Amino acid sequence: MRSRALVFRSLLALSAALLLQFAVLLGLLAHVTQEQTRAEMEHRAAALAAAVTPALLGHDLVGLQVLGLSFLHPPLSRLSVSDARGETLTMAGKDERARRHLQRAIVEQGQLLGYVHLDWDDTTSDQLAGRCLSSIALLALIDLGLLAFALLALPRRQSSAAASTTQAARPDTDLSRLHLRIDDPQPTPETAGALEDLLFHLAEESGSVLTGNGQHGYALEFSQENRVERQWQALQCCIAALTLAPSRCGLNLRAGLAHGRQSTRGELCERSQRLSHSAPSGHALLDEQDMLPLLAQRAVIAQKVRMELGSDMGVHKLLCVQRLQPEYQSLLDRRLDGRAG
Repeated sequence: MRSRALVFRSLLALSAALLLQFAVLLGLLAHVTQEQTRAEMEHRAAALAAAVTPALLGHDLVGLQVLGLSFLHPPLSRLSVSDARGETLTMAGKDERARRHLQRAIVEQGQLLGYVHLDWDDTTSDQLAGRCLSSIALLALIDLGLLAFALLALPRRQSSAAASTTQAARPDTDLSRLHLRIDDPQPTPETAGALEDLLFHLAEESGSVLTGNGQHGYALEFSQENRVERQWQALQCCIAALTLAPSRCGLNLRAGLAHGRQSTRGELCERSQRLSHSAPSGHALLDEQDMLPLLAQRAVIAQKVRMELGSDMGVHKLLCVQRLQPEYQSLLDRRLDGRAG
């Protein structure tokens, strides 16, 4: 959140600085244009004063009118020539509420003959000022759009960075997977439903995750951090399922239990499924690889076999288990009886 506020303030300050610089630049351009226009008007006034001097001396009002019209062109909107007393002798153009005015005296050999009056609208400066405002508004909209885009993109980038950091920091944890198959050829919907209820309660009690269905088999995944407790919990659920399924659901099961790493979960799933496929009815095949001696001591090993799991997995030693050692089996039986009561 702090980083987001810092980026917001930085972008806002940068946008304000750019807009201010642009406004100052266009203001200077408008001022320069105004000064150039006024210099041009002063030059016209001097030229008009020199041109009308002979007509003033000869009281030629027609000549004054012709000269006035010849000098009238944009941005000049009106001009007039008056005598020394200020009475207008000739006028050209219309009063369009000009905002710029210039008066120049007509002097010949030290004698004041009259005045030249020029009126104009500095349309170039006005247009430049309008363009200045339009450009500033457009830049403001662009800056606001960029600012909004940056603020919207920032949380995503932060989330992606946080996710990458979390993923990099997350250890490659161990995983135990129990796969159960129904050994009966065609279970009824009632027996399949009872089995699913049983497995759901076992998963809930052990803190594991239940997936699958009756056609392809069920899977319980255990991910406790303590390796011994995780494997022991998986083995207890395996024996409980094999024990309770015939008595409560009228179904015989075959089980496969394998242990591995989270990063090789796909291989672990395939191993557990092949183990359950090859297990005898009512028994579980346990991959001896990575099994702790403690777990082997707690289980009654019916037989020890070797099984080919595939060219990519090699040959593994397997333990065929149906029950736990008497003292551990009695503890499990009391737990199962207590839950049944």
